[in-house]
Amino acid sequence: MPARALPDRSPKPQFNERALAAWIASLDGKAGIASDPKTTGLFLRSRTRQAAFYVVRQADGKRHWIKLGEFGVMTVHEARVKALETIRSITLGELSAKPAKSKTVKQAFEDYLEKVTLRPSTEAKYRRVLKLTFTKLADVPVSAVDPSDVVKLYTERCMSSPAVAAHDLRVLLSVIKFSGVATAPITIAMRRRWVRVERRQSALPPRLQREWMDAIRELRDPCANVPIDMPASWYSEMTQVVDEPVRVVRLRILTLLELQFFTGLRWRELAGLTVDEVDKKSRSLVIPESRMKNKRRLIRPLGRSTWEIIEGQLGAKTSGLLFPGAKGQVIENTAAVLKLIAKTTPSSVLVCSNDLRRSWISAAVEARVPDAAVRKLIGHVDASTLFGYQALDLEYLRREAERVEDLLWLRVHGQQ
Repeated sequence: MPARALPDRSPKPQFNERALAAWIASLDGKAGIASDPKTTGLFLRSRTRQAAFYVVRQADGKRHWIKLGEFGVMTVHEARVKALETIRSITLGELSAKPAKSKTVKQAFEDYLEKVTLRPSTEAKYRRVLKLTFTKLADVPVSAVDPSDVVKLYTERCMSSPAVAAHDLRVLLSVIKFSGVATAPITIAMRRRWVRVERRQSALPPRLQREWMDAIRELRDPCANVPIDMPASWYSEMTQVVDEPVRVVRLRILTLLELQFFTGLRWRELAGLTVDEVDKKSRSLVIPESRMKNKRRLIRPLGRSTWEIIEGQLGAKTSGLLFPGAKGQVIENTAAVLKLIAKTTPSSVLVCSNDLRRSWISAAVEARVPDAAVRKLIGHVDASTLFGYQALDLEYLRREAERVEDLLWLRVHGQQ
């Protein structure tokens, strides 16, 4: 049996960043311990893979090493301050000298999903993050997650989809931070390794908007004999409901899509509308903060055409959802209907519901609506967010460029 490697007992360096870095390099992979002469109980412990600051305390006749942070991430000054705070907490009984058993990444995910309120679809996405991207970390203690392993798994995921990899990494960092473990080592390891993901700019092009709306009207025609092209997994239960047939649900989705096209609001904000959120007196929608992305209530006045849609949907209703699903729930799945619309249009244009939001914002820019008004109408707080949603048509930009060119041409030729 090979002898256990002993820590380095050579003379210890001065306790500052430069001297400690040179000392760690001189160890050449061997283990070593350096103590701070100015702070009793503070040590730098170097191992094969990394070096970290620790506070050493006695409890139950045993010596316990309490990790403070990684060397290189935490400075000597920060380690001294944290060491004093830790020793004080142990002395006052606020902190146990015996380290608690760390949760695994899988347990941290379960704890996060149990205590944080998420939509069912979002919770399912978070579970897929652990199952598909970071499955190799599932049984690793959160405090022992190696940043290099995270970088490796992120890079592998980038091979198939950089956007999904960026999303999954953000989820992992949120879960680790929620469990009380610092995420700085991972974010530092990720420097210069992020794959740039461009902001999505897709929208319904102006030249195709008429035929897209014509397709909605054709599908909404009760006499239209259009096959129901829906996934069986989604409509298996709906088809068994006698009083809410599939076609009625489809008509409501088509109406919601038309409403989204003419208002620019998010799908969730419209699909969850209730009778109580319709203000007939001011012809406005009052969307509560619980359904707004920025957590601020939105009072959205409606124009003539959109108010007619809402008024027609209200009918004699006095309570409940304006656009209920087959079992009275909020309708969430729109992909099948959007595919059906694409098959009906001559250009086979396929969009997602958020493309309609970008189309509305782009149309507002073309209509010279002030940015402040646009932000109020669609619920954007930050002007930079609004800028990212502007998917302006090439012909519109050409017309604007020509307006500037004409102005400059007049100026250089002596005309104002």
